[in-house]
Amino acid sequence: MSAPQDRPPAWSPLPPPPPTARRGAGLVAGLIALLLVFGSIGLVAARQSGRSLSGASSPESAVTGLLAALNHDPIDAATLKRASRWLTGEERLLVQTDADRFVQLANAQNGAPGGGLAQFALGADALGFRRVGGADGVEVLEAVSGNVTVRAAGSGRLQLSLDEARKRLAQQTHGAVSSIRAVTVESGGRWYVSLLASVLEYAPLPKSGGPPEYAQLALPARAGAASPLEAVRGLIAAISDPAGEPADLLVPEERNALRAYVLERGLSSTAEIRRLLRRDGFDFTSARVEGSTETIAPGIAAVPLAGVGPNSTMVAIERGGTWYASMVFTVTDLLLTSAEREHS
Repeated sequence: MSAPQDRPPAWSPLPPPPPTARRGAGLVAGLIALLLVFGSIGLVAARQSGRSLSGASSPESAVTGLLAALNHDPIDAATLKRASRWLTGEERLLVQTDADRFVQLANAQNGAPGGGLAQFALGADALGFRRVGGADGVEVLEAVSGNVTVRAAGSGRLQLSLDEARKRLAQQTHGAVSSIRAVTVESGGRWYVSLLASVLEYAPLPKSGGPPEYAQLALPARAGAASPLEAVRGLIAAISDPAGEPADLLVPEERNALRAYVLERGLSSTAEIRRLLRRDGFDFTSARVEGSTETIAPGIAAVPLAGVGPNSTMVAIERGGTWYASMVFTVTDLLLTSAEREHS
């Protein structure tokens, strides 16, 4: 059977304005922004018609396919899971695992079923892109033409030209964001959107380091650990060891993003990353593995920790037969669990 052709849909939405980081340091800025993006990932979905092949034949098709979802009504967990076909491996796994939790929390904030996501839509008419950066297997796209349509609860539809949308985005972010970009990566001959890299495109990192080292985003995976317990123990040991390399023990997408946007640009040393991982919600300096590993889903495990806080865990995921600690999964689970407790 021949592969389906990827055609940009008639409507594709503008992505939500990237969140502003609360701290200037590169790693913390990226992680906090990542939290906000995944906390609202219920707004990201794609309208599909029975196509199951993941990714797209071009960077532009990957972005337009993903962004088309915000014009879908209603947005539910099933839609999110279909949308995950456009995302990189770790992000796709996250959406497949937590789509129901995302949707339930988003709708609960409006206090009624069908609120939240069901009240929202965002689309774009004939959105066009140009390639503004990248490397072999990596392309950074910027929207340059089209019209943006917004619909929120009780407000009807508002259509803006892309220029007007960019002006409003710049005003709302006090000039921090004035363009609409997405980072795409190639894997196995198909193109996928990287939400983590797209967020870091907007992180307020110092300009002295020059442009991101995009080639780092396409680095092949290194071998992980034999088990979730070993993966988590290894990361904790690397955080505490002055000679350790904690970034290299993370899921490949996380490692590559840190290298592309922080380490290879000379914006932060490994020692600084270690220091940042020891503070606030990422304080694993005195952590130790204790108890039995809990299977969340096939290839995803929560490893219980002592010495961090009550009911603390770190999530590890399996890739290619080996295991990696995941800060994306760990931090997202902390955020969702906290929100669920507030709404219980």
